[in-house]
Amino acid sequence: MLSVCDHYTIAAYERLAAACRENGISYVLGIEMDANLHGKNYHVLAYSFDRQNQEMLDFIERQYDKNQKECEAMIIKMCADYPQISLADYPSHSKETIEICRDYCRKNNLRITCGSDCHGEYHKRAGFSIGSMKVTRDMLDLKGIV
Repeated sequence: MLSVCDHYTIAAYERLAAACRENGISYVLGIEMDANLHGKNYHVLAYSFDRQNQEMLDFIERQYDKNQKECEAMIIKMCADYPQISLADYPSHSKETIEICRDYCRKNNLRITCGSDCHGEYHKRAGFSIGSMKVTRDMLDLKGIV
């Protein structure tokens, strides 16, 4: 039995079903979502829901969008609170957030890096795939690492 529980997406199931059938593996639909209770955040796994249920799909979409806004706000706060950190370009960041991060790094002599957080076919809508970040080596500041 196999389940892939990515944050806020069931996109893996487009290919997982076929791969499981080809290899004689049973699978169950799953997703990882955040839930807040009494000021604490919990990662919750949901299984065996109807992937055609529009109400559930809309809920997933709202949670995904909310998470992206919270992440962007957290990055901006980190820039102010922790000036020594190195910030990365990331495919789910808005162009405005990427520019804020790049400007902050340049002004504070920090490394500018990038990454895709790619785990294979990971939520293409947000650009999470190998090569999705159009950053050339000369755009990075690797400060003697390479």
